[in-house]
Amino acid sequence: MRDLRTIHFKIKENTALSELDDQAILLNLDSGIYFKLNELGLFIVANLNHNTDFFSLVKLICNKYEISENSCSLDLDNFLNQLRDRELLEIIE
Repeated sequence: MRDLRTIHFKIKENTALSELDDQAILLNLDSGIYFKLNELGLFIVANLNHNTDFFSLVKLICNKYEISENSCSLDLDNFLNQLRDRELLEIIE
């Protein structure tokens, strides 16, 4: 498994995002696989669209939600791997 913390990534282009209040659904239009997002997940996905890297996301999340970098890094790594497993995340070399 590739370490997502050392690369850049974004949400795949063939993915639909449907927002409702502070939640959303990401849908892979090719496979039909979807992923439900809470407020934090939606914040992360919105910032993934800027072709950002792992550590920039950690800083953004920690500043907005006032959590520790260590806890944030672990949770973000898990979240990004879930998106990748559902073919919703594009890795940019």
